[in-house]
Amino acid sequence: MYVNVYDSTGKFMKKLPAGNRKGINIVQLSTMMDPPKVPKSPNILDDAAFGPKYVSGTYTLKLVKGTETFTTYLKLNDNPEMNHTFEDRKLQRETLMKAYNLLEELASVDQQILDTHDTLKIKITGAKRSELKKMQTQIAICEKLHEQISATQSGEGGITGQVRLRENIAEIYSAVAGYPGKPTNLQIKALENYDNQVKDFAARIKIIKKNDIPK
Repeated sequence: MYVNVYDSTGKFMKKLPAGNRKGINIVQLSTMMDPPKVPKSPNILDDAAFGPKYVSGTYTLKLVKGTETFTTYLKLNDNPEMNHTFEDRKLQRETLMKAYNLLEELASVDQQILDTHDTLKIKITGAKRSELKKMQTQIAICEKLHEQISATQSGEGGITGQVRLRENIAEIYSAVAGYPGKPTNLQIKALENYDNQVKDFAARIKIIKKNDIPK
């Protein structure tokens, strides 16, 4: 027995266990998304330790028990005391989700860099002398890329002022999430800049994976 949750457009969101004990079973449904995935680091990223709130609207809950399905609805409302315009709240949501998705994209790119680094480290043990220097260079490049994305030493980041790309994006994510009104032009432009940087990292590791890993 389980509960399927769908958003206001009918898109499937998640599956929750409903329990099968006799009597009343309580299913807890968070009104916030999961925190974004972030690049690996020895330091905790507090600015991205929470997920965005789900948007207001009517959500569909379907309790599935064997061949039977029971449907009900859950309505989420905006805070009635919120005095920001619809346009400002819409832009806030779009900016917040851009930062959220950018963190997840950066985490994916960073994982590709780490995987490529590990693959090269394994293959270098059996590399020909003609390939050795090139592989050592590519390993160093992967290490440098990862260091530019994420702090690699414990204590780096905001404490010592050594901020990496993941911290920069997370700072905007946290700031936009904490204010339900219109984000600043500086925040929007900064995300555009960070988006270009993420794309650059993705392009560089794609080239290494395609051309510089021995068969």
